[in-house]
Amino acid sequence: MSMPPPLSPRPTVVCPACQGPLKAIGRLPIRRDAAQAGVVIQAQPGDTAPAVGIDTYRCHTCGRLEFYDHDFLLPAT
Repeated sequence: MSMPPPLSPRPTVVCPACQGPLKAIGRLPIRRDAAQAGVVIQAQPGDTAPAVGIDTYRCHTCGRLEFYDHDFLLPAT
């Protein structure tokens, strides 16, 4: 499943656990309806529910994964 490009430039982010640099590893498509229910479910080919892309980062110091919605596409809780 192909994700559209980000809407805005991405900020520099650091790992909240070790303060190491986070490297962008791509965008993960998640289902908007699941996000509205408070869970993250990756969109699958053939899904009829709309998907949004969230930015995924990995810390190369401690291995932590971080997910960010820089475009504010997910519903506020």
